[in-house]
Amino acid sequence: MKLFLYLSKINVLPYFETIFLESADVFIRTLDKKVQKKLFQNIRIAQETNDPKFFKKLNRNI
Repeated sequence: MKLFLYLSKINVLPYFETIFLESADVFIRTLDKKVQKKLFQNIRIAQETNDPKFFKKLNRNI
């Protein structure tokens, strides 16, 4: 358990930076707090990992 807690505190360099447009910021504020939390959690996971699950819809367009 201690190892897990230690590893979870390690700062991971993001693969990319996310910058929201003003219109996206306004839209996100209209969402339920639970949805906002999940959205930001998914963005953080995508930034810190190289998981194709988060980019499956983009692979054809890149």
